[in-house]
Amino acid sequence: MGTPVRIADVAQQLVGISGRDIAITYVGLRPAEKLHESLVSETECPESTQHPLITQVSGERTSFDLVRDTRAQSRDAYEAMSRLVSRDTARDAVDAL
Repeated sequence: MGTPVRIADVAQQLVGISGRDIAITYVGLRPAEKLHESLVSETECPESTQHPLITQVSGERTSFDLVRDTRAQSRDAYEAMSRLVSRDTARDAVDAL
């Protein structure tokens, strides 16, 4: 994944490249924002491999039935949402007449 880079450093570099006088405002963390991203869940176990930069993660296997059912639920939810958006778009178009 590379070396972590501070966002403030990137912002300062971009301001410098632009040649403009742009103020950088620090607003702090917003709700649900994270300082660090975890790539391994609590139920998974990271394990070393022969290569020092590669980690293998083992955990519980997910059943095919669960994957299939979750995919079907996601598809159904997407289709329902698409119908709602289409209905609202049509209603807005009619209201605009």
